[in-house]
Amino acid sequence: MIYICPRASNCLLKIVKQLEKFERVTIYFPANICYTFPLSVIYSEAKIKFYDIDFETLYPDFKTVEKDDNFLIFVCVIPYGDWDKEEVEKIREKIRMFWQDKVFILWDCALTFPTYEVLDYVLVNIKESEGFVFSFSYAKPLELGFGAALFTKMKIEHKFPFCISKDESSFLVNRVDKIFKTYLNLQKVSLKNQSFLCYNSELHKNDINYIDKIVEKILNKEDFEVTLRNGQKLTFFEIMEKKKANNKYFRENIGLSTKSKIKILSKSDLCWRFNIRVDEGVRDRIIERIFLNGAFASRLFPNLTRYLKTSSKFPNTSKHWKHVINIFNNQNEDYNKKIIKSIEEMKEIL
Repeated sequence: MIYICPRASNCLLKIVKQLEKFERVTIYFPANICYTFPLSVIYSEAKIKFYDIDFETLYPDFKTVEKDDNFLIFVCVIPYGDWDKEEVEKIREKIRMFWQDKVFILWDCALTFPTYEVLDYVLVNIKESEGFVFSFSYAKPLELGFGAALFTKMKIEHKFPFCISKDESSFLVNRVDKIFKTYLNLQKVSLKNQSFLCYNSELHKNDINYIDKIVEKILNKEDFEVTLRNGQKLTFFEIMEKKKANNKYFRENIGLSTKSKIKILSKSDLCWRFNIRVDEGVRDRIIERIFLNGAFASRLFPNLTRYLKTSSKFPNTSKHWKHVINIFNNQNEDYNKKIIKSIEEMKEIL
């Protein structure tokens, strides 16, 4: 089954609500997960736990995973869209060995480019009690502006209303306070009602049909046009080829004169961004130089370890965030050259 939802976190909430009919549920998140995923379970009674990532592979560090008596939803992120089916199969086996049949594995493929090869693998190889979710919203590899697709064998009957009442809003705000105070040790959270629309609403029929047709075209190996945020129109195949060419350029040119002191994290030709890891304290200085030269780059989104009461349990997540630079691999040749120029100019501190 393929379910179309407003966003990836909404897919998670649907799974939770479905399982809660029969089980007490615990959700295990990587500590570097985008905060929208933990926030999405505000409308459930699920328990939340976090695990650390492996500093080299960026997949789960199973030494930090604890047993739980509840039925488990184990959220595993495909790191920065670096799709590797062999790695997926290895991690799946480890999770199954740990929890046998008391686990649902949710593969967070929000940053994975949804190529025919990836979607075909998912459809052919997906296991029982497993799901793969792809996002098409802001800053994703295939950026349609909204929507997500959940591939799963689970039959999901739970649906949310299109609108929420003031009573529901009040309940949700209180639930946010409770979850984030209990698990994340945050101060009181003040959010507008609109913040919850994406978590307990459904897409309208025309939007569902639009994304359905996009997924169908990919599975049929057909091309289609996409309007980017800057108004530029490219086809799906053009977006792929541009990303491949840019990644190849960065892989061949970054670090040529730095004696390999830059670690290239991106392995796939279609990775989300071109990610590099540098020494602590160097990241911000390189990004500053990139901006001075008229280009741009970004840090990783701040992870949740800053707020967790037990932040010391997640040293790899905390450390990783301080070292990584996101280089945009969907820009033009002038941008690419400015990135290389900026890094070359900073080689003395690398």
